[in-house]
Amino acid sequence: MTTRSADADGPRRPDGIDGRRNHVVCAGRPLKRYRCLGVPIRFVWAGTIACVVVASAILLLAGCAVTDDYYPMTPGSSWDYYQTGLGVAPGGTAADTLETEESNVSATRDVQLTSGVSAVEFVTTTTFRYRLPFWDTTGTTTDTTYILETDSAILCYGTLSSTVPDTLLMLPLRVGRHWQSPNGVTTVVGRDDATLAKRTYRQCWKLESEDSTTVWYANGVGQVAHHAMVDIVDQSGNLLWNVNVNRELTACRVK
Repeated sequence: MTTRSADADGPRRPDGIDGRRNHVVCAGRPLKRYRCLGVPIRFVWAGTIACVVVASAILLLAGCAVTDDYYPMTPGSSWDYYQTGLGVAPGGTAADTLETEESNVSATRDVQLTSGVSAVEFVTTTTFRYRLPFWDTTGTTTDTTYILETDSAILCYGTLSSTVPDTLLMLPLRVGRHWQSPNGVTTVVGRDDATLAKRTYRQCWKLESEDSTTVWYANGVGQVAHHAMVDIVDQSGNLLWNVNVNRELTACRVK
């Protein structure tokens, strides 16, 4: 379920997407959202993207309990994130801030899917601003997904009636493990520290995907940082910007 509040006259669809990369055809049109390994990001159209993996947007700050769990999902928990998209035009050196957003991710309640399986409902509310030469606007989106943990995986369902989930993580995490995710093949590449504005998370699991997405998962927290490279092109395939998208948590309340 998605609710969008933005300019009423904004176009709705792009002319094409190259799924092998974060490759967007904009042709003077506004860009929607793309979900990467559980983190909604922008600059790629979301009309055909699979499950919104909002529930993995989880980070530990002061006061958040540390447990042996890389994907906590207790109802009543919530996480706040800040994201920027810095774009550089071909031949340019200065980066322009093309997009900013603030998101709140909340684990709201236990639910039962139509299939009878129990899951946790996650709701993400995002306020964004696009500052593109052809489109300057602000808006708010609300996304709902349903997350299920099994002995071997973290699964995401887009609706209560969904029967085929997206695989967010294969458990347990270990070096070399890989699976098909919404971002193509995702691989656990090893342990790494994630240095953010407010703190550094030591010994995170670092995951990389085929679409140039990298994410870090911290113990007792979940996903603590997200990085993606996105190309924005026109209808003829000419490159308009190389966009560096970065997302990190600013606060959390983990129960």
